[in-house]
Amino acid sequence: MNANNTEVSARIDPDLDLLSRSELICLTNAAKKYGKLSFGKLKTLSHQSKAFRNAGPNGEINLEALIRELHDGKDIERHILDRHPGVARA
Repeated sequence: MNANNTEVSARIDPDLDLLSRSELICLTNAAKKYGKLSFGKLKTLSHQSKAFRNAGPNGEINLEALIRELHDGKDIERHILDRHPGVARA
């Protein structure tokens, strides 16, 4: 990637076939929501979570703790832990 001031551009076109439809939707939504924010605003937003604060300087953020902070965290955790998503359960 080439960095020119604050703009970053790829040297080649992405291979979008490697991403699922849902991944593309998530990336598009994130770019729309956060793409114009400054580094400072992004840093402030991303460093607000309790999971981040508990990680310590240069520490690893506990994924489970981060997920639990989300409004639908239990559903997300259940989805991530599901080894057979889409399979009907009795």
